[in-house]
Amino acid sequence: MAEEKPIRQSRDERSGPAVRNQAPLAPPLIPAPHTRKAHIAMILMKHSTSPRPRRLRAAIIAVGLDGGDDQHRLTHGDQCLIFGGSEETHAELQATALRMERELDRSGRLLGDLDPAELAELAMIIDSPELHEIALRLKAGLEQQGRSFDDMSPEELTDLSAPVL
Repeated sequence: MAEEKPIRQSRDERSGPAVRNQAPLAPPLIPAPHTRKAHIAMILMKHSTSPRPRRLRAAIIAVGLDGGDDQHRLTHGDQCLIFGGSEETHAELQATALRMERELDRSGRLLGDLDPAELAELAMIIDSPELHEIALRLKAGLEQQGRSFDDMSPEELTDLSAPVL
């Protein structure tokens, strides 16, 4: 059985930073309604400089919106970044990210390898309605434009995955 890689969590402000030379976190690019406890987005970028075969690197970025205490919570894994939120919200986002990374490890795939249908299936397996919404937006955008997943650039796929405001 493959060795599990833990999701790394930084220490809170009182016990000192676990990540050195970290750039300040920017506010989320996509505002979420104030009633939500977290916002999840997906970004894609080109993984290699060779023209073929195309390889995408994808990451899930989750922002906790309900952090009322003075704690600075940051968790990062191989394919995710989680920051902010209350202790409860941050723990929920960590659990979702861990389920995602375990399922991807089990299947031997990376997030960027999944087409929208496979992403939607992953979202259902790990019980993530937000990731499922991202997959549906990608699928609808590809169908609307009459293009295939493999023909789109990482920037175009990231734009399609963002909610319409």
